Amino acid sequence: MKHKELRAALVEAGWRFAKQVQSPDSLNQCDWYAWLPERPSDWPDCECNDKPPSFCIEPSVYNLTGRLHASSEFQLRGEMHGQWYDLRMYSVPLDETMQAIPTALAHLGAAWRAIAATGGKT
Repeated sequence: MKHKELRAALVEAGWRFAKQVQSPDSLNQCDWYAWLPERPSDWPDCECNDKPPSFCIEPSVYNLTGRLHASSEFQLRGEMHGQWYDLRMYSVPLDETMQAIPTALAHLGAAWRAIAATGGKT
């Protein structure tokens, strides 16, 4: 699967898109990321905006010395108990990104709920 095919599959699944901010010397051939507008209802809200934390997929496609390297990173970001969190599942092969969405939602969501459950105590 190429990143354009992944984007088409994500469009069909209801994801939204934004331009990926890259440095001028970036070798990444993919200039977008996708975000999920409807997050699971059992995720506690982010403290900064009283909405569920953001959940994104950021694909990376590099052609290094003639070899194509393509993967995706899942990111859940939000503020809880006065701290910002950036939870990730990464190095998912681009071809497996769509199938990995349920696992990423489950695992990163469980981590987010666990952070919320601590009440800011460690």
